[in-house]
Amino acid sequence: MNHNPKTELSAGLEGAMYGLSASLGPLILFISVLGPVAVAAGFWAALMTGVVVSALPLLMRGHPSMISASRAASLALYTGLVLQMCAPVRGVPLDAAQLAVGLGAASLTLLAAGALIAVSGLLRLGNLFRMIPAPVSAGIANGTALIVLWVGVQQLLRSPLLASFDCAVMVAGYAGWHGLQSRRPALARIPAVVVGLALGAIAVWLTGSDSAHGLSLGLLDGWHWSGALLWPDAARGDWRRLFALGVPGAATLALVITLESFTTAATMEARFGVRIQHNREMVVLGLTNIASAVLGGAPASGSTARSIPVLLAGGRGPLAGWACVMATAATLVLFAPWLLELPAGIMVGLLVVQAHVVSDPYSRAWLLRMLRTGRAMGSGDLGLRLIMTITMIGFFGNLIWASFAGIAISSLAVLRRVSRDMTASWAYLDRYRSRRLRSAAEEGLLRRQPRRVAVLRLSGHLFFGNSFRLAQLADEVDSDARAVVIEVSQMLDA
Repeated sequence: MNHNPKTELSAGLEGAMYGLSASLGPLILFISVLGPVAVAAGFWAALMTGVVVSALPLLMRGHPSMISASRAASLALYTGLVLQMCAPVRGVPLDAAQLAVGLGAASLTLLAAGALIAVSGLLRLGNLFRMIPAPVSAGIANGTALIVLWVGVQQLLRSPLLASFDCAVMVAGYAGWHGLQSRRPALARIPAVVVGLALGAIAVWLTGSDSAHGLSLGLLDGWHWSGALLWPDAARGDWRRLFALGVPGAATLALVITLESFTTAATMEARFGVRIQHNREMVVLGLTNIASAVLGGAPASGSTARSIPVLLAGGRGPLAGWACVMATAATLVLFAPWLLELPAGIMVGLLVVQAHVVSDPYSRAWLLRMLRTGRAMGSGDLGLRLIMTITMIGFFGNLIWASFAGIAISSLAVLRRVSRDMTASWAYLDRYRSRRLRSAAEEGLLRRQPRRVAVLRLSGHLFFGNSFRLAQLADEVDSDARAVVIEVSQMLDA
C-alpha cells in the first residue's frame, strides 16, 4: 500500500510531540525515586528506550501502528525493582555502587521478562493474554497513576517553595489547554503537554529556579550505565536476595508489559480497524525488551500516547514510526542540556501529567460523576469494583501483588459468569414486539403458525461447555420452525 510521505512525516512528528511525557518517563522516575545519582542513568535509559529500542520493532517488521515507548505501569514497576535491589538504607541516599548493583540486577530481570514474552509468542499464547479482562489493566494503570502522583507529591515536599509555583503553572497550562481541546478540536494539533512545558519553562525563567540535583552532566555521560556493563556489579551483590526479588519481578514485568501492549493493540483494532497478529507482536515485543535490557533502557511496550496521534493524523506505514522516533531523538539531543538540569517544579509537573495520561478514562469519568452527583457505583458494576480493588492493592501494596490479585479475582469472576448456560430455551417471533406496525395478514400468519421463526439469544462465552450446549439447542428447536434468528450482541470474548 502506498502512503503519502508528507502525511506520514507530519503524523510521526505529531506522535513524537504527544508522546513526549512518555519519552521522558525514565529520566523523571529515575530522578524522583532513585535520587540525583541516577540522573545520567535516567537520561541514558530515556535515550535508549525512546530512540534505539523504539526503532527495533520497525526493523523487525512489527505492525506499524504499534509504536513502542516506555509506559508508566511497567516503568514504575521496573524503577521499584531497581530501588529494592539497591538494598537502600532508610534516610541515606543511594551511592553509585548501590545503583550499579540495582540497575545490573534489574536489567537481568528485564532480560528474563523479555525472554518470557518472546517464548510465549513462539508458543502462540497470545489469545490467552487477550482473555484477561480490561478491568485488570485498568486497575494496574490506576494504581500506577496513584504511585506516580504520590512520588510527585513527595518530590514537591522536598523542594523549595518556588518549585510549587513552577509546577502549578505547568499543570494549570496542561489542564487548561486539555479542556480547551475538548471544546475546540482544532487546538488538538498542539499537544497539551507541550503547552504545559512551555508555560512551566517561562515560570522557571521568571523565578530563577535551580536544577533539582545541581549536577553538571553531558549528553552521553550515561553510557557506562548500559545494562550489560553492569552485570558484573550485580554478581557481586547478595545473589539470594536478588534472585528472590528477580523471579517474581520478571514474571510480573512480562505480564504488565504484555498487558500494556495488548491494551494498545485492542485500541488500535477497535478505533482504526487494523489487524494485528498478536503472537508475532509478542515475539517482537520480547526481543525488543531483551535489547533494552542489554543497552540500559527501560521496559518498552506499545504506546497509545504515540500510536493514537500518529493514526489520527493519517499515518499508516512504517515511515510515520521512523519519523516519530527521529523526532524524539532530535528533541532529546537538542534539549539535553536543559533536561539534564531539569528544575524540580517541571519534574513534578511531568509526574502529574504522566499520572493523568496513564489513569483509566472510565474510572476518571466515574469519579467526576460521583463527585458531581454524590452517588456511588451501582451494585452490579463488577468491572468498576474490580478496577477499584486492584487500584488499592497496587497503591497500598505493590504492583506485583496487584497484577496477580487482579488476574486471580477476574478469573474467578469470569468462571462464575461463563459457568451459566448461554440460554435456557428457544424463543419464537410471536413473543416479540415489532418495531413497525404489522399488517393484518402478518398478524394472522403469526397466530396460525406462531413457531415458524425461532429466536436464539446467545450470551456469555463459547467455551466451558457452552459450545456443547449449542449442539443440544439445535435438537430442541420446534419442528415447525422454518427460519432461525441468532442474536450475538451479548457474546463476550468468544
